[in-house]
Amino acid sequence: MIDLSHYVITYPLSVDTLWKLKKLGMGMIGYCVNRNCDHFGEIDLDRLMEKLGPEFRFVGDKTIARSLKCPVCGHKGGDVKLRANTGPSK
Repeated sequence: MIDLSHYVITYPLSVDTLWKLKKLGMGMIGYCVNRNCDHFGEIDLDRLMEKLGPEFRFVGDKTIARSLKCPVCGHKGGDVKLRANTGPSK
């Protein structure tokens, strides 16, 4: 797991990197685009940061969506959506 303790959130806030998603308690959900499947699941941000780096800017980039492979039907490629932090504020 990548240590994010030295990363600091600054304002105005732009959630555009993987470390910001993780630090803010947000996430990513991958969706299969095979219309006969429609499977979806949470994307492991720690694993993604190990592969692409915590500074990876995902906004406008299709790298993650293209690399998805559905574990149910095997379809390659998909859609990615952000998951908001709906937990209690600290």
